[in-house]
Amino acid sequence: MEPFKIIKIKNEKYEFMILSISYINPFDELEKIEKKLKKKNYKGYVIFDLYLSHANNDYRFAEGYFNGEHFVKSEFKWLSKANENIKKISNKFFYTHPEYIDNSLLSSVDKLYLKEKMFI
Repeated sequence: MEPFKIIKIKNEKYEFMILSISYINPFDELEKIEKKLKKKNYKGYVIFDLYLSHANNDYRFAEGYFNGEHFVKSEFKWLSKANENIKKISNKFFYTHPEYIDNSLLSSVDKLYLKEKMFI
């Protein structure tokens, strides 16, 4: 199983979101992500949600620019916040895939919060 999922989203800046779905950081899998984005003939910005590998902190969201072949390393940047629409997309994904939450670095309290409280 890959430690990330690529989902198509509706956002004015990002067409794809890369979500961590385990304790493994998706940045360790950039070559695999690049291959998948290349197959989609995509060129543009993507947003990464690293919640399951970083928790809910200032390093949860990042963006990168994919030039159609590779990520441009100098274009990566941390986003201290993501807009509410991005968070809702992420929350909906984890709500419909709670099995990924258990395979994360989150504390048991954070796992419980994510599974039960966040979506109320």
